[in-house]
Amino acid sequence: DPAWSPDGKHVAFVSVRTGSSRIFIFELATNAIVSLIDPPADVEEMRYPAWSPFGNQLAYSAKRFGVYQIWSMSDTGDGQEQFVRSGLEFWDTHPVWSMDGTNIWFSRRRLGPGGKYYLMDISFGDRGGEGTRQDFGRLPIVNIHFSPDGFWMIFEGEDEEDNPDIFIMT
Repeated sequence: DPAWSPDGKHVAFVSVRTGSSRIFIFELATNAIVSLIDPPADVEEMRYPAWSPFGNQLAYSAKRFGVYQIWSMSDTGDGQEQFVRSGLEFWDTHPVWSMDGTNIWFSRRRLGPGGKYYLMDISFGDRGGEGTRQDFGRLPIVNIHFSPDGFWMIFEGEDEEDNPDIFIMT
């Protein structure tokens, strides 16, 4: 789960090199690798780090109580907090920041048979809320990325015959 920092000098990534899934930072200039945080005891794993556009925050998915939740922290690992509160019926994964840093977009799936990922977003100022479902008519929508100009969105989904594919839309 690698993610470039906005300045291109660091890469956040996930590794189990210490025995549990953690987020690390690789500094390109020095080849130094730093573990950002020791996850709390109730966090089973951490995944999908995403840098804020200003490089001072990371959003990520933390698996607690058997479900993935969106969390955020500073780029030094301080200020860890659960960002989205969706309960134990959903998996929230693949966070990505809006280009202006005001919102976090993420994929959500209801647990159980037939649950498909759909797209959610939440304002950075509304931390602790559930977010708002965005309906683009196609499911699933997971692992979105925005073009540098913010006009395009690319994501993983399925075609009409449920074949996995990559989609692009404005």
